[in-house]
Amino acid sequence: MNQRGVIALVAIFLIAAVVVWITGIASGGGDAAPPPFSVAESEVPAECMSGTFVPEGAGAEIAGRPPPHDWRRIEEAPKAMPAERGAVLVTLRPDEHRVEGITITGISFHVFNLGLRPIGIVFYRPCGRRPTGAAVETDLDGYTHKVISSEQDGALRVGFHLSSHFPPIRFPWTVSLTKPLKLYLAVQARDIYCDWTARIAWTSASSHGVIRVDNGGRKYRIVDGQGTGWYRPSPGGQWDDSGSSRWIGVR
Repeated sequence: MNQRGVIALVAIFLIAAVVVWITGIASGGGDAAPPPFSVAESEVPAECMSGTFVPEGAGAEIAGRPPPHDWRRIEEAPKAMPAERGAVLVTLRPDEHRVEGITITGISFHVFNLGLRPIGIVFYRPCGRRPTGAAVETDLDGYTHKVISSEQDGALRVGFHLSSHFPPIRFPWTVSLTKPLKLYLAVQARDIYCDWTARIAWTSASSHGVIRVDNGGRKYRIVDGQGTGWYRPSPGGQWDDSGSSRWIGVR
């Protein structure tokens, strides 16, 4: 083999080595096992649990018509978003071939302040729906965005306040994955208009990683309800203006 051929062969080996090295970095290490679960996330509908803020144009149009039977028409209105309180359900489904436990080592929240809130109206409908499952709650208004309360198993009451009847979650928190784990991330935003995301750090046997809760990269949006009218359906089939600029407890 001539000198030119040797140089070409060395170059090929160097390129292959770089590709292997980059692949190892991207996967978190060649020896790392894949996670024993799949992840799904979904925003909890505000109906019954909180209010839905709809900006001025679409909000005025909704307020000028009778309350809809399908509440999704409000929650799916242009630029609609949860008001003051919101929640995202994160579901971990075990790999059918690898039933293992998982340890959640911590949860962090990240807030992106959007400044002045647009003009709009908040709509809500009282009812008794209470999602159940493990949950953590945080206040997005603060500067540290730490988990302020949590529980291992129970019902999220109206307004997403966690009850005190169940043991709190303490990190690191180890759970079995013999069945899907449902974890609610409940947030409060009483004095801020913002986007938010969360990160859930976990370990399981020889694997570890971080679950990104970010609405597919689009983030989750929430707005405070201070100074905004809150409308709810009245028995007569019209909207009733609560006359309040704050959350009203639902009986």
